[in-house]
Amino acid sequence: MFVFFPFYGITLRYQVGSVFSKVFDSIGILCLLAGGLAVSFSVLGIFTGRSINTKTFIIGIVLLWVGCWCTGVVLKLFGNTIGGSGVSENPGYH
Repeated sequence: MFVFFPFYGITLRYQVGSVFSKVFDSIGILCLLAGGLAVSFSVLGIFTGRSINTKTFIIGIVLLWVGCWCTGVVLKLFGNTIGGSGVSENPGYH
C-alpha cells in the first residue's frame, strides 16, 4: 500500500473530496426544500386567518441557512441575505 500511495494518493484525495461534495450538496438541497416549505407554510398561515407559528418559521430559517451553507446558494428573504461568504467581493478600502 505504501508503494502505490504516492502514485494514487492525489487522485484518491480528489475522489474522496468529490464524494463529500455530493453528500453535502444533497444534504443542502434537502435542507433548502424543508426550510422553504416550513417558511412558506408559516407565512401562508397568516392568509388563512391563523397566527404565524414562530417555531416553524425559525426552524425554516435555520434550515434555509444550513442549506445555503452546504450548497453555497445565496437567498434573499424579506430583504435579508441568507448564505454567501463573509468576504466581500471587492476587498480593500471602502
